[in-house]
Amino acid sequence: RLRIKFIVIMMTIMSLMLMVILGLILHFTQRNFQMNSMEIMRNTIMEQRAPHRPDGRQPFVPFPYFILGYDEKGTLLSHGGESFFDLSDTGFLEELMALAGEQPKSGLLRPYKLRYLSMTTPEGEQRAVFMDASSELSAMEGLFRNCIFIGAASLLVFFALSVFLARVIVKPVEYAWNQQRQFVADASHEL
Repeated sequence: RLRIKFIVIMMTIMSLMLMVILGLILHFTQRNFQMNSMEIMRNTIMEQRAPHRPDGRQPFVPFPYFILGYDEKGTLLSHGGESFFDLSDTGFLEELMALAGEQPKSGLLRPYKLRYLSMTTPEGEQRAVFMDASSELSAMEGLFRNCIFIGAASLLVFFALSVFLARVIVKPVEYAWNQQRQFVADASHEL
């Protein structure tokens, strides 16, 4: 019983530690992805407002993106990702702008695998940049699977180690217990 109690206590402690450590890794990785994406999107909106570079090149954005906004007549304008996204479906683009307007200023549209940032420019224009988040989502899914695998493998190793340590630690207690039982049996026989 003492061995079982020792193993249960060790496994409980190790399970809690692993859950906290792996959970923190997942949380901070996701937060880092989100902060980097938001910074890229914020810079993208600002670059679109700024005059073009003297060499005529557009700034490099590492992920496919597109920007939606309304002109002064209220017409929806889109630009920035024609090669990757189909920007001809104005109904879909209107739906995306509505979703970006309903929700907080930034977020993730998981069904479309798009991260977005909605901003009002200093000129008063409402703009929203949408960036492909499929690589971010697949990286997080892969990290989650790896954390599950590492956690399960670690728990198996800890279980084997706990069984071994339980035998080593309980052996002196078992020896003392047997000595005490022998002493009581001998003393009762002598009495």
